[in-house]
Amino acid sequence: VRVGTIGYSMPGVTLMVENPNEEGIGELVAQGPNMMLGYYENEEATAEIFRGGWLHTGDLVSLDKDGYITIRGRAKNVIVLKNGKNIYPEELEQIVGELPYVTECMVFGEPRRKDGDHKDLVVCIKLIYDAERIRETRGAQTAEEIEAAAAADIEAINGALPNYKHIYRRYVSDVPRS
Repeated sequence: VRVGTIGYSMPGVTLMVENPNEEGIGELVAQGPNMMLGYYENEEATAEIFRGGWLHTGDLVSLDKDGYITIRGRAKNVIVLKNGKNIYPEELEQIVGELPYVTECMVFGEPRRKDGDHKDLVVCIKLIYDAERIRETRGAQTAEEIEAAAAADIEAINGALPNYKHIYRRYVSDVPRS
């Protein structure tokens, strides 16, 4: 067991990282006797995930020198910036989700300018907080104090990340009470 990984391949299963980028992150593909046969009565979906005899998982992973697999994100979720850098939302969501008052968060890309260049994205986050927990942990009471506390925490997180992964916009709201 290696903390932070999902382990390594089972006996009889061949795994490969397809098209790894400069960081070694690529799609996990698998072959073996335990692979699913396909989607029930859906040949089109089956053909989409089985190509060249390999099951394309859609998971973006990296392998360490010992063959342990670390999941980095989902291929469909990657935010590709204009400069070609890839942002894996799950990585940032995990970091922000560790803040004690955050109940949910979602990282996504938005156009840098409202007028349109959809290829020039910035990283954004929708953050849902628990009002009681943010009062306890950050002393924030008013909407302005809550926004300031969230902004300060996001800036601290940004300080530990490369510039291209910085979160530039925040959308903050509390947990709806039933």
